[in-house]
Amino acid sequence: VSICSTSFEYLEPQLQELFAEKPKIVEATRRFFKRLGGAPVVVCAYFEPANMEDVTSYQNVAAVIQNMLLVAHAEGLGTCWMTGPVYVTSQIDRFLGVTNMTLVAIIPMGYPDETPKVPPRRPDRVVYQGF
Repeated sequence: VSICSTSFEYLEPQLQELFAEKPKIVEATRRFFKRLGGAPVVVCAYFEPANMEDVTSYQNVAAVIQNMLLVAHAEGLGTCWMTGPVYVTSQIDRFLGVTNMTLVAIIPMGYPDETPKVPPRRPDRVVYQGF
């Protein structure tokens, strides 16, 4: 998990720029990256590329991640699809002893301490743009 907190260093400049008026957002993101929200399980999703342009394998892993998130949610687990740690893939690979595979994302997973309120729905809006 400490390896992933390193990836925040790559994201922080963009966050500082995007949320210059809202430093609490930057700090909350920093805290989350530090321990991945305290998740007891972190899934590292990899694929084994057949060649340099193997986009189908990447897409297959992405579909599996999406389905995993849906099943986890149905079981009451909290998850987060994170691609920020991909910036420090070499450190993660070394730590896990992974070779010849490509990291797609990491997914922290666990039962949340609280259930957040569902935000109100935005009103439906139809915009005709013509042909």
